[in-house]
Amino acid sequence: MADRDRTTCLILPLVARSAWRHLRGHAPLRYWPDLWMIVFPAGMYATASMQVGTASGLPLIHRIGTAAAWPTAAAWALALTAMIAAPLGRWPPVRDPWQSVNLCRDTI
Repeated sequence: MADRDRTTCLILPLVARSAWRHLRGHAPLRYWPDLWMIVFPAGMYATASMQVGTASGLPLIHRIGTAAAWPTAAAWALALTAMIAAPLGRWPPVRDPWQSVNLCRDTI
């Protein structure tokens, strides 16, 4: 399996995990700086797919990148809006997510 196939296959579990977290886990919709760890690579995936599809003459890869670009642009817009609104007091303050997790973070 090529790397691009593995990458494409990981998008659905990522979306499903996020939906599960908010719908079933009742996690509040708040701004977390960690959102950029998801949004930025998604944008890079869409852009790279379009560029690779164009450069290699594979229209299917280009179409996959184009289809991924619109949801990624929406995710970027939502993350940016949340980032701007968070310090303005639109949402309650965010507590540190590591407080509730029993990890040995101090040893790192």
